[in-house]
Amino acid sequence: MSIRAPMATFEWKDKVCQADYSIKWNPPTPESIMLNTDATFRSGTEHGTIAEIFKDCTGAWLLGFINQVSVSDPLEVEIHALLFGLSIALEYTFLTLEM
Repeated sequence: MSIRAPMATFEWKDKVCQADYSIKWNPPTPESIMLNTDATFRSGTEHGTIAEIFKDCTGAWLLGFINQVSVSDPLEVEIHALLFGLSIALEYTFLTLEM
């Protein structure tokens, strides 16, 4: 089973932009939890943002977090996102993860 969204639409100021791609999500197996991580880095600063979302096999949202981190480059912020997501998974005993 996969969940698809036909288009992504973004609004910014007075303009609307449509992306020409589909968004596809493959759910984890019934005994697993899906961990999705994302990270952004603002070039020229030491600021990054990390986000984690945990979902079950039905696509139901279980947990989600957004945090600011001090980092020096894009790779470091991606590593922070992964490590933070794994530490939250351990804290909530989500021991069977898919990514």
